[in-house]
Amino acid sequence: MFYLQARGIPEDEARRLVVHGFLAEIVQQIGDAELEGRLALALEAELQGS
Repeated sequence: MFYLQARGIPEDEARRLVVHGFLAEIVQQIGDAELEGRLALALEAELQGS
């Protein structure tokens, strides 16, 4: 977070990027492309709402 903020990214955007990066790695391990896509969309929607 500090690294991103030090480069001019606002705190809420930095938090979203960090969480998205962490969760995207987990979602990619599922092995079902359709389910991965649906989860990725749901996670993005959740992160945009927070």
